Amino acid sequence: MAAMSHGAPDTDAARRARATVREATRFYDDAVREDRPTDVLEFYRRWAADDFEERRGPDGTVITRDEMLRLMERVAAAGTMLPPGARVLESGTDFACFGPVTPDGTGRPAVEVDMNTFNTCVMVDEHGWHGVKGRRCEVRQRDVWRQTWVQTAEGWRLRLQELVETRAEITDAPGEPD
Repeated sequence: MAAMSHGAPDTDAARRARATVREATRFYDDAVREDRPTDVLEFYRRWAADDFEERRGPDGTVITRDEMLRLMERVAAAGTMLPPGARVLESGTDFACFGPVTPDGTGRPAVEVDMNTFNTCVMVDEHGWHGVKGRRCEVRQRDVWRQTWVQTAEGWRLRLQELVETRAEITDAPGEPD
């Protein structure tokens, strides 16, 4: 999970930003892989800035920090992020590019990070999310995200994450649900 600076000056601020992004991403990856929704909730509590937004989908859906916290509180109360019978085989993040630290529109130090996240999950798609409703399948998903982290009085915080691209490869998976 090595970050590349592509010629950006290696300042103390840049090193601290990279360290925070690596720590937060590792925490999130472990929580997803091990299906620990309370830790995913903790990720957003700990690292999402007050003005955090997530943008995704062709319609440009925007989720604010408060909306994400409410959503993850419901998921944490359910005790799982997965549909019945599903299990995560792998998940993780590769950093494609780590930009230089530059001021954002408010003058705060900010850094953009491009990353590829991947996960493989065996599941019975009960809702037809992947067009295979009712079939046991292995879903390999790869998403390309662009994140903006800003420096606040509390340290580096995630302000914006945008889903740039998503790809899923679906194959039949033999056997019964776990």
